[in-house]
Amino acid sequence: VMRPTGAILWAPLFLYQLWVTTKRASFIRYLGIAGIVGSISLLLSVFIDRYFYGKWVFVQLNFLKFNVLEGQSAMFGVHSWHWYLSQGIPTILFTSIVFFIHG
Repeated sequence: VMRPTGAILWAPLFLYQLWVTTKRASFIRYLGIAGIVGSISLLLSVFIDRYFYGKWVFVQLNFLKFNVLEGQSAMFGVHSWHWYLSQGIPTILFTSIVFFIHG
């Protein structure tokens, strides 16, 4: 399970895979596998959080609620619009940046 902000990096890869999948059967199979894996991961996350917190907690929803709906993320600092491109992605890619740029 990943942080909801990870979708910024994973969503383009997912959309690219959907675009590359040209056959209808492959597309439906791909969506089915993604749905099964996503559901299992989410359920596992909820049960692990239940075990460690001692109550039912949906951490991903709380994360989105705190950061997006309530705007509390500003307490930790606000970045300019280009931060993900100029600093975020290079930091995440680290030594792989050369391969990323090369393609």
